Amino acid sequence: MGQGAGRNLLARWWIDAATAVHFYEAILATLAILVWHFYQVFFDPDVYPMNWAWRDGSMSAEHYRHEHELDTETLPKPAQTQDPNPNAQPRQEAAQVGSSSGLVAQASALALKREAAAKKGGL
Repeated sequence: MGQGAGRNLLARWWIDAATAVHFYEAILATLAILVWHFYQVFFDPDVYPMNWAWRDGSMSAEHYRHEHELDTETLPKPAQTQDPNPNAQPRQEAAQVGSSSGLVAQASALALKREAAAKKGGL
């Protein structure tokens, strides 16, 4: 076998076509990710005109419950306090979900608790 034995396996135009297809596929994937991201942050009717969690990483407990229905056990329970004026109109305060590291720690503890319960129950 000489030096040119592998040259005729694929014609040059096959490599050029594959490069072009891969290039445009990457552009299409990038645009799809941008469109999905913009929908989730800006145009989703549930958060329109904008999901403000991008600014500081926190969201209201109500919004967190809506977005992460299966993970509401990790939210801290609201504190029960005596209202000094029981006749006043109730105010709706949204408890802020803490930093993501706090939620990760709580979620990890919950996962360990569930795993231990599953082992104990024989599941």
